[in-house]
Amino acid sequence: MRRVPAPAGAERAQLERTDGPRAAVGVPPGLGAAAARYAELSLRKSEQTKATYLSSYRRFAAWLADYSGEADPPPRALTADAVAAYVVELEREKAAATVKKERSAINRLARYLHTLGAIDATEILMIEGSRSNGRPRRREALTSERWEQVKDAARARTTADPRRRSSQAAAARDLALILVLGEMGLRSEEARSARLEGIAPRRAGASRPWLHVQGKGDKQRGLPLPSSVAAAIGSWLELRDHVEQLADDPLLFPRLGRQRRDGSFPDAGGRLSGRALGEIVKPVMAAAGVPAELCHPHVLRHTYGTLFMARPDAKLQQLRVLMGHADISTTAGYLHQTDEDLEAAVDGPPPPQALLAADARRRNARNARRAA
Repeated sequence: MRRVPAPAGAERAQLERTDGPRAAVGVPPGLGAAAARYAELSLRKSEQTKATYLSSYRRFAAWLADYSGEADPPPRALTADAVAAYVVELEREKAAATVKKERSAINRLARYLHTLGAIDATEILMIEGSRSNGRPRRREALTSERWEQVKDAARARTTADPRRRSSQAAAARDLALILVLGEMGLRSEEARSARLEGIAPRRAGASRPWLHVQGKGDKQRGLPLPSSVAAAIGSWLELRDHVEQLADDPLLFPRLGRQRRDGSFPDAGGRLSGRALGEIVKPVMAAAGVPAELCHPHVLRHTYGTLFMARPDAKLQQLRVLMGHADISTTAGYLHQTDEDLEAAVDGPPPPQALLAADARRRNARNARRAA
């Protein structure tokens, strides 16, 4: 790792040697507070640049809270695994320039905390991002056949031998969760923060229920529930009503924990972390034969967008609204054009075999006349 310059002034006083590894004295307990202190005291930049870095740190701290399940993650939560997962998510959603800026901000913060002895940033600073080959980013998604297999695997868990699943309630909740991700394109955050009161008809007297979620930037949007998703949610809610610990929980998909022999869920309640959602989705996708690198909740969102645009009557503007994209250029990433699509657009459909055969006969006859 590149050598980090020794701290000066007040920061030097924060360092202390102990019998074990170096410990930091005076570092704020929360990562967000530590980042704010760094930006205020040590970042020799303009006020505007400091504000930009602080925005990056707030976004990362909020993401890390979901990822780690800690409401106010401490500096030690800034690990190489967490940064790598964050970079992967950024690269799925953001332009390369934005990813580079966010990485730079995190690396600066990691070096600062490393210098104070709060963390070991060696591995963090070694993480590399993917290199673009100049082609448009293609979103990783499942084929329609593979997505059907994932749904089948999730449904199978609801009727499996109880010894092979955590509980019937958990299996029903997980099926509904997987369907709102892959059949509606919800983000992880949107699914985990969805509330019971968010399910309601769009119009008075309407039969189809809608799910109202809070997206990026606290923007609200309503989504019509597909019949299969509504049925899965209904089955989950029937079982949820029997979990006493969830009687006052407002979340649609709260934590459950392990079920005891008496049928109770003593640890039930509260919001799922991003890591917990990943642990729900990964084994189901793996059971359906999905490659390990694609066993991730966000792949289901990309699957929804890709399969939606594969429909003959699909409209890009509709998908933008359904997925909650602020810019339609983000939605355009789901327009995957194959080489065959481009050839058909230029030349039209290939000529039928009969025409090709007739053309060959004419050429052969012409050549025969010339030879004579």
